[in-house]
Order: sequence, then structure tokens, then C-alpha cells
Amino acid sequence: MQLLSNLWKDEGGQTFVEYAVILAVISLGMIAALTVFRTELQAVYATITARLAQAPN
Repeated sequence: MQLLSNLWKDEGGQTFVEYAVILAVISLGMIAALTVFRTELQAVYATITARLAQAPN
């Protein structure tokens, strides 16, 4: 019974879980932002590619 009590009170893995949740939220936010701005980002990269193709060597 003491072992279960010690495991219940142990907070060593709690920090890892908190960081994992933060990382998941940031990842979902980045995915959402990239999805929303997909067209604009494609236009920016197309402009960069076109200008690099026109640049002299």
C-alpha cells in the first residue's frame, strides 16, 4: 500500500506531461496558421522563385 501511495504522490512525470501538452498546443496552432495562410505562402514562394530565376548568375 505504501508503494501505491508513493507513486500517487510522485510528481516527476508531471513536468514531462506539461511540456508535451504545451508542445501539442503549439504544433496545432502552427498547423492551423499554415492551413489558413496556405494561399498567401504559396504566392510568396512563387514570387521568390520567379525573382531568383530572373536574377543574373
